[in-house]
Amino acid sequence: MYSRNKKYLLAYCIVLILVLLQVKGRSQGYLTQQIKLNVNHMPLRAVLDSVGKRAGFIFSYNSSDLPGDSLVSFKSSDRLPVGTILDQLLNDNYDYKVMPGYLILRYAPNSFRVETQPPIITRKGVLLSGVIIDELTGKKIKNVSIYEKTNLVSTLTDKNGYFQIPLTSDSSSITLTVSKQWYHEIIITILPTVKVATKLNLTTITYADTGEGAAVNRSFLGKMFISTKQHIQSLNIKDFMANRSYQFSFIPKWNTRGAMSGQVISKFSINLLAGYNAGVHGFEMGSIANINRTEVKGGQLSGVVNLVGGEMCGFQAAGVANQVYQQGRGIQLAGLRNKVNRSYSGFQAAGLNNKVGGTLQGVQLAGLLNNAGHLKGTQISGLINKANTSSGLQLGLINLLDSASGTSIGLVNLAKHGGFYQLSIFANESSLANISFKSGREAFYSKIVFGLGNLNSNDYYFGFGLGHIFPSNNKMKISIDATIENYTRPHDDKINLLYKSSLDFHFPMTSGLGLFIGPSINVFRNGQDPRRPIKLPIKDYPAINRGHNISGWIGLNAGIDIF
Repeated sequence: MYSRNKKYLLAYCIVLILVLLQVKGRSQGYLTQQIKLNVNHMPLRAVLDSVGKRAGFIFSYNSSDLPGDSLVSFKSSDRLPVGTILDQLLNDNYDYKVMPGYLILRYAPNSFRVETQPPIITRKGVLLSGVIIDELTGKKIKNVSIYEKTNLVSTLTDKNGYFQIPLTSDSSSITLTVSKQWYHEIIITILPTVKVATKLNLTTITYADTGEGAAVNRSFLGKMFISTKQHIQSLNIKDFMANRSYQFSFIPKWNTRGAMSGQVISKFSINLLAGYNAGVHGFEMGSIANINRTEVKGGQLSGVVNLVGGEMCGFQAAGVANQVYQQGRGIQLAGLRNKVNRSYSGFQAAGLNNKVGGTLQGVQLAGLLNNAGHLKGTQISGLINKANTSSGLQLGLINLLDSASGTSIGLVNLAKHGGFYQLSIFANESSLANISFKSGREAFYSKIVFGLGNLNSNDYYFGFGLGHIFPSNNKMKISIDATIENYTRPHDDKINLLYKSSLDFHFPMTSGLGLFIGPSINVFRNGQDPRRPIKLPIKDYPAINRGHNISGWIGLNAGIDIF
């Protein structure tokens, strides 16, 4: 047995010496396309746009890492590969990753080398160890990620730059990726001496992580639950993702995928307290928190919070909050708050607050506040609805818009730009002292009104209505509105409703001041307090009585407009 292991050890040593390949982890694709480029003192950003158009792709990069305004020059009489051109323009300070339609630039100004030690043969395969060293300074580097993609085996270097990783020998080759933020990526390929049939049939995918994925790690829950190793792995190898059938965790640190859980998209994820995945394509449930670095497609149930760094498509229900850092589609239900940073299409319901940073196409239902960038659906709130612009409907006590648009129904409708506001003091046959406030748009406004009753009584009323101002010239405007007014008096619990429809003619006099007059149609239903019944209109005004408690008449409003 010992001699057999010795032979395997010798074979692996020979293979490592002869076949150990260290290459930059750059996909070829667009990089091998040849183009001709001649530019002189042009901004780097414009040059990259030109290269992308000629080669048929779009560059993606972090603007804070790339000096887009710096001036560059490049002259070539021959057609050159895109990769060669980029190396010269960027001074070999970036790694390149290819996605369909995109070429991602990853800032990597530093380089390291891998010094491996003789491997140790085990029953399951081989134990590989080594040291990671900075090429420029010669210092050993800590927190470097070394991982194998197929079986999701990974490790980090310690403070001395040392690593040790167990590898299985059940595939035709073993490929290790060595990665760290701000360093060029290295790929190590080990070819075993004997081919063994692959036992696993797993799908591996790669795509670029987003800034929102990093935001999940920086969030309060991310700092609370995600371990240091998981966080470092997400920084070092954020571009790598793998699909797996399931994931189970007690807390993110203790799970079936170890430090690689942030790189795994699971079909089913069950989290006893809290869990951390790259994403979920299926169903996830947790008693406290479900944390996903990228996307969720399916359903999530959490006793406290669901946190998604990418896109959410499906159903989310949480006892406290749902947070999606990109766009979403589906249904969100939360005890307190739903938040989607970008656009959302579907239904949101929360006890306190719903917020969509982009366009909302659907319905928001909240006990306190709804907020959206552009509203194309409906907001219904117990207190406040807010949107930048709207082509939809707002229903709430207070509706706020940056630019007056859409339809807003509430006691007060305010807009920073293009809003309509009018305060009126007037008299009519039912009350000689009245004040009203109209807000919204001239095409559709809300009206609240208050007034005192007849001169010889303690009657007063509150009312609410909706109205429209017809387009006209500057000399006169015509409005039509309908209100419901409840007349009452102290210590009176009866409901006495006046239904009024008014047609008013407004005559501007000076800036912010005008007069108005117009007829109204009135129907009054008396609550029939037998002790002191409220009587409308004023004494001796002609009215048509229908029974003991219903009357109707034609009235007249006249008063002053302010604003």
